[in-house]
Amino acid sequence: MPHVTVAPKTLASALSALRPAVSRRSAIEALRGVRITANENAVRLSVSDLTIFGELQLADAAAQGDVDVVVDHALLADVARLLAADGELTLSVECSAAAADPGRVRCRCARRSVTLPLYRLADFPAWPTGAGERVLTANGTTLGAALERVGRFASKDETRPVLCTLNLDWEQQPVLVATDTWRLAVIAAPARVVARKRRPTRQQPNPNQLTIDARGLLVAAKAMRGAETIELLASQDFATVQWPSARFTIRRIPGHFPRWRELITDNYRTWITLSVAELAQACELANAFVTDGKAVELHADGDVRLQLDRVSDAGFEQALAEAQIERSEPGAVEVHLNPQFLRSAAKAIMGERVAVKLSSNRRRPVLFEDGDDRYLVMPMVNPR
Repeated sequence: MPHVTVAPKTLASALSALRPAVSRRSAIEALRGVRITANENAVRLSVSDLTIFGELQLADAAAQGDVDVVVDHALLADVARLLAADGELTLSVECSAAAADPGRVRCRCARRSVTLPLYRLADFPAWPTGAGERVLTANGTTLGAALERVGRFASKDETRPVLCTLNLDWEQQPVLVATDTWRLAVIAAPARVVARKRRPTRQQPNPNQLTIDARGLLVAAKAMRGAETIELLASQDFATVQWPSARFTIRRIPGHFPRWRELITDNYRTWITLSVAELAQACELANAFVTDGKAVELHADGDVRLQLDRVSDAGFEQALAEAQIERSEPGAVEVHLNPQFLRSAAKAIMGERVAVKLSSNRRRPVLFEDGDDRYLVMPMVNPR
């Protein structure tokens, strides 16, 4: 009888990493499952929701005979978690003589045994063919961290799919870009681009960029931590992130990503340098008092402070004592910002100090510069 032997903790960890790519709403049972493929060389787990295809190789796992089955992801994860203290876990495949019955997998660990039904292998989706052109190489840890930083700025509004993406742009220096209309993040991509640059055409006005589903890239970002070298490849419809023990193929999103370079200008009249730790502390205080639709005001007039208009008996004001105004137009400068958006920018900044640039036009976005990384936050023009 073919079987796989693996440590329950190893299995549980791999299933947890793949869980965001498991479909929860599909009527196809196999999309709620994990495919276990094993031979004498390797044991692999695969999942897909038709937007993300994820595969991880199980470390220190062994197989006897060839295994290729699909089992419910949630049930197998529960088994791995509950039997984690019992030593090695053996997954034995029991075939059925009935054509309509895919069979079962028996999970045995020490003195305990659990039997789970299998899904039809034929219903599990095939991996997209053709990985495509190699675009970049990078260290998995540094690229994963960069993807997670920029990912919090991507939209979650599924009615605007092109904004639910992360954009890799190598027209000049390689950068990662995300926006939800009200916020924009542009951070340096810690990667070496190997794809050749192409000239724009009528059919392809932005040939030196990839617009990839953000959710899929963030699933891959968590899994790639610790990988020494990862590769990103792109075909017409999909992008693949791979390293020796894993690969993730993620849908590219059609449409034109916003022309973000037009939003970053040099037309700023007031430059302020802030302590990031002090700004983050003020943002946390602001969010403790804010109500829906209420703005915080960043005020610069000799000194710099963050304040919240008084609501009933609640309000706050915090002077940013470590702030330095490097250049300012005459008179006070003030801008009203969504406190949650301001906090997201403060959390993304890696340096100890950040340059904040304000325009005399209150409708213009506020620019936060952290070395080569830039974050834009749109002001609230008519705060309540």
